[in-house]
Amino acid sequence: MLQKIMITLLILGLSLTGLISCCSVARQTRVVEAQTIVKEVVEMGDNIFEAKKKLEAKGLRIMADGPNFATEDKSYYSMVIDYGLSPTAWDTFKYTVELPPSKNEKPIYGLIEADKNGKIYKIE
Repeated sequence: MLQKIMITLLILGLSLTGLISCCSVARQTRVVEAQTIVKEVVEMGDNIFEAKKKLEAKGLRIMADGPNFATEDKSYYSMVIDYGLSPTAWDTFKYTVELPPSKNEKPIYGLIEADKNGKIYKIE
């Protein structure tokens, strides 16, 4: 009986690992596709408000009605690009226990920053 339970747990564990890996590959593919769109549409030195219009035209969503000033002293604009992915239970767990992302892990959102005049100086 104990042997059957161990075999069942092993099979269940391997199945879950396979599902997580498969989903991870699909998520990473989607992130890369979104990042490619950003690279094709936005360049350093572009106006952040024009970049927002271009990104939305390509189907990407800008979070929190950005771009907004990121600090109280209004020293720069910040705009977060939603890649259309929700955090997984694993993402939430890692965030909760403050685990750093792995080296190969890509974020599920993008970030663009611009100076007070709206000129983009950072694209992540």
